[in-house]
Amino acid sequence: MPQGISDVINEIKASQEDPAKGRSVLSIACMITMECRARLQEQIKGEVIELKTRLDKVQLINKLRREINAAKQDGKIDCADNKKLQDLLEQVQELNLDDSLNEEGDATTIPGIVEGKTKYSKDEVENLMDSLGTAIDDLNTKNTMQQQKINRLMNYDVESIQIASQVLRMWKDLGSKFWSGIGR
Repeated sequence: MPQGISDVINEIKASQEDPAKGRSVLSIACMITMECRARLQEQIKGEVIELKTRLDKVQLINKLRREINAAKQDGKIDCADNKKLQDLLEQVQELNLDDSLNEEGDATTIPGIVEGKTKYSKDEVENLMDSLGTAIDDLNTKNTMQQQKINRLMNYDVESIQIASQVLRMWKDLGSKFWSGIGR
């Protein structure tokens, strides 16, 4: 599991008030399980938000690619009179593709988009489209890896529920055997 049960137990021990005081072993086990699940759910939520942000970037870049293809004339584009294309170029230029900063402290951007430029030659358009395609491929690779991570986290969550159910079943069986042994 991403966050171990021992971490949760250590936090409980370090807290001012002992939440386990006066509780049964079963209620403590349930409390630990619930705390682990809550943390796992929070981690899943964070991963999903990050994935959604990256998917939005892919969607915006694809929108720009469609707009460039529609605006091409003899392989060139002139967006001086195309406000929508200018806005999309600006929005994509402002994207931070890898959610980090380079050595100069700048966001990673798509090569080929020049701020304020309205005319692109055929070669520039081809290079720009290649750069956009590469950016989408990179983002999609990260999306796939993140989806796998989310699936693993969700599997951990399901496993924690199954383990908790098994513990409860074993506890119930143990209690039944104990009480049936006393009655003899």
